Amino acid sequence: MKLLTKTNLFYTFFALIIFIIGGFAFFFIIQNEIYEEIDEALVSRKDVILKQAAIKGEGYFNELTKWDDIRIIKANQKAGETGFEFSDTLIFRPGEREGEQFRRLTFNADLGGTIYKIDILRSATDSDSLIDGIALSASIIFLLLLGGGTILNYFISKRIWKPFYRVLNIIKDYRPGGKPVEELPYSSISEFSKLNQVIDRLVTKVESDFINLKQFTENASHEIQTPLAIIKAKSELLLQMEELDKEVVKEIVGINEAATRLSKLNQALLLLMKIDNRQYQESDVIDLSVLLEKKLQRLNELVEMKNIKLQKNINKNVFICMNISLAEILLSNLLNNSIKHNVFGGDLIVNLVPNELTIKNTGEMLNIEPEKLFDRFVKESTSNESIGLGLSLVKQICETYNFGISYNYEDSMHELKFIF
Repeated sequence: MKLLTKTNLFYTFFALIIFIIGGFAFFFIIQNEIYEEIDEALVSRKDVILKQAAIKGEGYFNELTKWDDIRIIKANQKAGETGFEFSDTLIFRPGEREGEQFRRLTFNADLGGTIYKIDILRSATDSDSLIDGIALSASIIFLLLLGGGTILNYFISKRIWKPFYRVLNIIKDYRPGGKPVEELPYSSISEFSKLNQVIDRLVTKVESDFINLKQFTENASHEIQTPLAIIKAKSELLLQMEELDKEVVKEIVGINEAATRLSKLNQALLLLMKIDNRQYQESDVIDLSVLLEKKLQRLNELVEMKNIKLQKNINKNVFICMNISLAEILLSNLLNNSIKHNVFGGDLIVNLVPNELTIKNTGEMLNIEPEKLFDRFVKESTSNESIGLGLSLVKQICETYNFGISYNYEDSMHELKFIF
């Protein structure tokens, strides 16, 4: 979730809570004020009735009973027991299904020793309508304020955070050793200004470390290759000497094989480092079908040595956009893996269609978990020839270009599927 969206959600949530609490408080305050006004009018009328009754006598009550909003009955209270109270009541008029809300004042009047109970009614319907109207108006005002405030807050926040998102887009495309980072946008906000300074220092440090690491790795790789080449050359010279003991020959062969394996490992690790550091920037549109046919031709002798039955279905004009060197490495590793780990007299099936290359080979089930097959230094066999980096290189190349690589085993066939 974006920062602006989350900020607006918090703002809307708290505004809604405040509105609900404030709405109820506003409703009860308005209702209380209106009821107080009605009650004052009822008390004023009560006082008038009592004064007029004291002057005109019992006949005045007969005049009052003609009014719909006054009810008078003789009470059982003794003289002197007077008082009044307020209450709410519903009155249903003939032909109406819904009752009408009234405010009622009940009090006692002592007239010549006779106690009369008098109810004065006053309609509260208009008051309820007024309250409803006020509540509706308040709700509309709130929604307008909330909507307007949210939109205003969004655009203000978007303008304020614009330098941050520009910096984010610049850093997102940054790669050590790649094109220089463009100048970060100026911001008058101190936090963003400090962020720019930190990023500048960080990028400078990363570039310096990257260059040093690259030089060290290349130098170390070069320096390792030289003594390895000497060891191999010397061991081969020793093997050509006559009258060597069998045990000595065996040891020399072991030294030669170890030097060869170490040389391959050194070259593979250097290649992995270059791929990780995006040193293969150039991309071309490659006819993968032509490149695949060339690779199979070069491996034909190895296929025949293991008496492997090759079946291929290669569509013409299947193109892919990537670095030509990495494309060759990828195909070589996929094909070599399928031939090296195939059984004698087994099958090798190569299918190439647009956006997908599938390579199958016969073989026994893996002795490792399939998901670990593409990890570094994980080997699917105990062969000394394997250094455990072939499929790791394939995976690294696929990640560089956002391609897909998957493994499946079914019906005694290993399947590697390359999706591009």
